[in-house]
Amino acid sequence: MICKASMVSLMAQTFVILAAGFGSRLNQLPSSIPKALIKLRNRPIIDFALDNIANYLPEIKTTIIITGYKKKLIEEYVELNASKYSFDLHCVYALDYKKGNGKSLSAAEFYVNDRFFLAMCDHLFEAPHYDTIKLESDRETDLSLCIDFTPNSHIQLEDATKVFTDSENNILRIGKELSTWTAIDTGLFCLSPCIFKRLKQVSGKNVSVTDGVNQMIRHGDCVKGVDVSGSFWADIDTLTDLKNVEVYLSADESSRESEGE
Repeated sequence: MICKASMVSLMAQTFVILAAGFGSRLNQLPSSIPKALIKLRNRPIIDFALDNIANYLPEIKTTIIITGYKKKLIEEYVELNASKYSFDLHCVYALDYKKGNGKSLSAAEFYVNDRFFLAMCDHLFEAPHYDTIKLESDRETDLSLCIDFTPNSHIQLEDATKVFTDSENNILRIGKELSTWTAIDTGLFCLSPCIFKRLKQVSGKNVSVTDGVNQMIRHGDCVKGVDVSGSFWADIDTLTDLKNVEVYLSADESSRESEGE
């Protein structure tokens, strides 16, 4: 049975952020803090995601942060900072977070009954990502995913999730292991609740979001790529990634200051 995105409203008003991970490749002391609170330019990484939601998605009414590792630290941080934002901000604990980010996403099922946006806490995007996915996500699409056909040199392709698309940007295959691919998954989604049904259909102990997307493809759900090539984005998995983003943000800030002179 094909899930019909038309059964839910077009304009998503909920954003889900996955923040359950360890961040072991980023943190010199893996047991100290969760990945969401690792500092980028003296601010927790998750701040950038929350600020972007506030700045570029004013229609968002609720943001759900899925927690796991060191959940109390994230909960305390959210409690201290929630008043800064116009949307409601909630933490939801994913009991099975050690079994993959698909299991973490499943924890949001009972809090989402309509279309929603999804991103990981360690992914950074510029404004065009948000503008484009809003513009190109329609009622016939069960999943829209921002994809990059010309990834910047700072993207580590060997570790990136690839997609294979047809001429109309329908996603036919997705996975890190793809030997033939057309674009890179940037990590910003707009989804119908259909994803939760598909995640349940994945066999195996560990389940990823990618597994759920592949289930959607197998069942004939409408899975589309949204071209954001040329817009900066980053997936911060390592210390090298963190340094690259810091360099970019510093250069971008200097450029803006120069233009303002």
